[in-house]
Amino acid sequence: MIDGLPPKISIITPTLNVKNTIEKTLKSVWSQTYKNTEHVIIDGASTDGTLQLVKEYQNKYGIIKVISEKDTGVYHAMNKGLDHCTGNWIYFLGADDSFYDDTILMELYNAGFFDQEAVVYGNVFVNGEAGWARSSHIYDGPFDLVKLLIKNICHQGIFYPKSVISRAGYYNEKYSVTADWDYNLRCWTKYKFLYADKIIAFFQAGGVSSKGGDIEFAEERPGNIIRYFNLDPESSEYDDPDSPFHKMVSLYRKKNMDKK
Repeated sequence: MIDGLPPKISIITPTLNVKNTIEKTLKSVWSQTYKNTEHVIIDGASTDGTLQLVKEYQNKYGIIKVISEKDTGVYHAMNKGLDHCTGNWIYFLGADDSFYDDTILMELYNAGFFDQEAVVYGNVFVNGEAGWARSSHIYDGPFDLVKLLIKNICHQGIFYPKSVISRAGYYNEKYSVTADWDYNLRCWTKYKFLYADKIIAFFQAGGVSSKGGDIEFAEERPGNIIRYFNLDPESSEYDDPDSPFHKMVSLYRKKNMDKK
């Protein structure tokens, strides 16, 4: 509770020519029984009527903030969302996604998750084949470090405290597909992660995060992990196959040996 009010949640949605799907997302946010929210729409200068529809709902609901200008992609839009949000908590919801039910934010609040200075995450229900998850599959339970080094937490299932901007910074926009995975690896070194055994949202496959691999991220991930976790790549402790960092350190060593 802050100044007698529950924490404010900023829900950030990047949009670009999504007139056919955005209405579902807007209604999903407004229908939440937890009302201390703002919905920040970061529009990439849509030309299909998206902006007009969003502004209709802005006039109707009042919690919607709209910024519309050209951007360089979804992670650029997400970074702009970080600059424009005013809440105590930050959450990203895609323009064709929706909350799993109308009470999920209230359930998390009542369970005390929004009283924590931690990253809070739960599950998503996947609609369509995402490559990394099957359709109608609930993704993906609790994570530990070993699991996070292999796969990412879906960003429709994760809530960040506002301090994430000063602690972890912004998304690395050069990673066109998996900048959110890179972000969560950075956050892991700075926050406790708390798992809520709940389905947070319906994730609609087909967007940027459903695409194939991110070559630049894959090439730089071993070195990034060494930096983020402050590892000594020459240490013999990572020779142990049971070490969570064994594979990444081995790849880093091989890459640097190949350069010599």
